[in-house]
Amino acid sequence: MKLKNYFLLFFLFVFAVNSNAQESTPNVAMQANISVEVTPEYIPSIASRLADLPPYVDVAKEAADKRSLGNTVIIGKDRQTKDDYFLRNRHESSQSVRVAPPTVVFDAYQSGSTPSDPSMAIGPNHVFVVFNTGFAIYDKSGNLLAGPLSPNPTIFPSSGCCDLTASYDAAADRWVITFLGGGAQVAVSDGPDPINDGWYNYNIGAINDYQKLSVWSDGYYMTDNTGSSNKVWAMERAEMLLGNSAQILGFNLPGIQTSGFYSPQALNVSDANMPASGGATFLYLQDDAWGGVSTDHVKLWTLDMDWDAGNGTMNAAIELPATEFISVFDGGSFSNLTQPGGGSAVDALQATIMNQAQFRKFDTYNSAYLTS
Repeated sequence: MKLKNYFLLFFLFVFAVNSNAQESTPNVAMQANISVEVTPEYIPSIASRLADLPPYVDVAKEAADKRSLGNTVIIGKDRQTKDDYFLRNRHESSQSVRVAPPTVVFDAYQSGSTPSDPSMAIGPNHVFVVFNTGFAIYDKSGNLLAGPLSPNPTIFPSSGCCDLTASYDAAADRWVITFLGGGAQVAVSDGPDPINDGWYNYNIGAINDYQKLSVWSDGYYMTDNTGSSNKVWAMERAEMLLGNSAQILGFNLPGIQTSGFYSPQALNVSDANMPASGGATFLYLQDDAWGGVSTDHVKLWTLDMDWDAGNGTMNAAIELPATEFISVFDGGSFSNLTQPGGGSAVDALQATIMNQAQFRKFDTYNSAYLTS
């Protein structure tokens, strides 16, 4: 649960459906570690209860997170005496390319919660803005339609602390909102209007921190910050869109090394041009400043689900070579970026690919854009 507006390095890569990248280990058929079926709880629309919903009360405080988890950055293993390659070899046109001005600019809600964790999802008619402990809904001209509101009891039936995320499933014209509390709570709207339509709520009790949801053709896929063997979760999207009981399965990522912060990222489809079923893709950077990592690279896994059989196959990691990068500083500490003019230091999340890693399908190739 850290601020997501500050990036330490950037990855932009394009890969074909049949990647030629070198595999780090032979292909292994790995089955799910956990398989459960979850029945949702239905929550009526925000509009039908708006007069009775308590207003959001902003409290300047540190949101609960997993800072107690230690990191495995080895001080001195990578002395990091030089800036990243692309900073040292900046292109002459860097930050100088002229682009069209934004169509609409408006101020969204500000929160005193630390970290604020701002994010948003955009649909045809709505902008769903979330921060760590609350949310607000605007139209696409910046007019406030609802909020700011607390996630509980507005959308989520169970109490919780934080880590709100918002996604728009363009192919289904639905909203998918998540919230941390009693596990990860996942709310899927039962129509295209996040204010006037109701919500189906599902719960993954084994998730404890920093859940991030991505949309794929055959499922919703979630990662979280965990020390357990289940690094990713597959959710039965087709049944969740109908409000039916849905299968939720947990998978390990073979060969993963971490900095102590356990949040890989699943590729997310934000338009209606869905890829074929299967091949849900997960990524995690590997820094040679960590224990067990000898060279900077990115690992990539694919998961092929068979919902009829109630299982799936997680494939062994493919290693994507990367130009040498630096993903940690101050030994991976928190509150680590001094702001111009003073004030409280900014909490930049290190060594982690940010939400969301965006996927695009084109006629002759696929591409993904991610930041860290």
